[in-house]
Amino acid sequence: FNQLDLPEYSSKEQLQDRLLLAIHEASEGFGFG
Repeated sequence: FNQLDLPEYSSKEQLQDRLLLAIHEASEGFGFG
């Protein structure tokens, strides 16, 4: 619980983009936004 498993991305920018997208989607999906 409270663990985030991240796949290997080819660049730090790609990781940041995917992580921000996931946070945005999760915040809407769980009613935090």
